[in-house]
Amino acid sequence: MADETPWVTDHIELPLKAWQAALDNYVTARTKQRAGQSAGAPLRLAANLNWTLDRMCLGGEAMHLAANDSGGGDNGGDDFGAGDGNQPGDSGRQRGGLGGEDPSADDKQAAIDAIQAELDEVNFLKDAYDFDPLIDWAKDHGYDGYDYNNALNNMLKQMAEQGYTDFDDYWNSLSDQQKNDLFQQSQGTEGTEAPMHTDGRSCRIVENWSWGDYLDRYGSETAAKVIQGGDRTHEQHHQDTCKTETEWVWPGRDADQADPDRGEGWGIDPEGYEDYMSDPENYSRDEVEAYQEKANELQEWLDHDC
Repeated sequence: MADETPWVTDHIELPLKAWQAALDNYVTARTKQRAGQSAGAPLRLAANLNWTLDRMCLGGEAMHLAANDSGGGDNGGDDFGAGDGNQPGDSGRQRGGLGGEDPSADDKQAAIDAIQAELDEVNFLKDAYDFDPLIDWAKDHGYDGYDYNNALNNMLKQMAEQGYTDFDDYWNSLSDQQKNDLFQQSQGTEGTEAPMHTDGRSCRIVENWSWGDYLDRYGSETAAKVIQGGDRTHEQHHQDTCKTETEWVWPGRDADQADPDRGEGWGIDPEGYEDYMSDPENYSRDEVEAYQEKANELQEWLDHDC
């Protein structure tokens, strides 16, 4: 089985950016199709894999290679949440990006393009985590949720390298040995960092990207704010699951309203979330639901502002 230490230390999010350049090619083709232009034949997830490490992040939770022990930068109050370089006015619980100043026409179009591309990627990753054959293989062959997540990210990498955009087509091209190998191979992603992650024991959201990082990545201030808010929404879903599975308590107050990012409450069973996510079905479900929440937020902005 894969080493569970990465999960124990840091629950990493947003594998969509792990293969950003490959997905960009895929999204570009889909965008051309929406605009009625020729996308070429057939769609390829990646013509080449020329992404750079500084634009990669870890492909899901188990891809994170922990640098610290299970306390991991959570204890000072300055390593997570709204105080870590976010845009002024954002808070750890704020659903960022749905309001605010009216952008210029140029910035608005840039925001629309960036947010639509991000939404395409989110939906692609949601579909990946909802791909039943990989979940069934994990269950039938005794792999846990962390092995499953490792295999999913290896699958995404191979799809990018081999030009697949359809999960069934890719899966059916594999021998049984190749399918099993997905669960055994490491991903080799040292030095990469996700924008945010949720610590599996403290249930705190740790923000690794500053506001400036989002601006550098997305260009448009509007897009950066909306996508940062969507990332936080995604993580808040994991945080809520973490609170449920660790049996969160907040003496004298409603534990459902407790915000771990502000140090409110604690888990009776600190390993509960990690145990919960060790089941491939639970892992898949929590990711699909988290990606859906982010997708809903991005779509809401597009519906409201386009």
